Amino acid sequence: MRELRMRAAEFEESLTRRQDDAQQEFLVLHNQAVAHAERITTDANAQVAAALEHSQRITAKADDFDKLMRSQAQQIEADARMRASEHLERAREKAQRIIDAVTAQADTVLRDAEDRTRQLRWQQHQLTSFMAEVKEMIRPDGVSAQPPSSEWEPSEYRDAAAGADIAPTGDGAAEHA
Repeated sequence: MRELRMRAAEFEESLTRRQDDAQQEFLVLHNQAVAHAERITTDANAQVAAALEHSQRITAKADDFDKLMRSQAQQIEADARMRASEHLERAREKAQRIIDAVTAQADTVLRDAEDRTRQLRWQQHQLTSFMAEVKEMIRPDGVSAQPPSSEWEPSEYRDAAAGADIAPTGDGAAEHA
């Protein structure tokens, strides 16, 4: 029995050694697994940090491009407004010149028409007077004379000729007095 006890003690001792060895091996493997997991985690964290840094650089570039685009758009809009304003101003000036030219031409035509009307009234008055004199000259001596203005010169022409500031010229035309 002693031998059995010795063997049992040896067996227990061997078992304890094996358990200790197994536990040591487990701890070594566990530590290796933990170290490997830490390396994987560290590598993953580094990749995440690199990706985050890369995305921040891209975001910063996108913001810069957005600011540049907005600035260029504002500059283009300002240039377009300035050019449109210049075109409008030139168009206003041209329209005003056209209006001034048309107004001046219309005034000239109106003055010429008024002058011609006065001239024609004066000539009509002269013709009426002449016809009255001719009629007076060809009338027989015994016939009573009627005033020449009542037959040959309507009152509207007589009034217009009296108010006109036109005087006869030597060649039968008329000019302003």
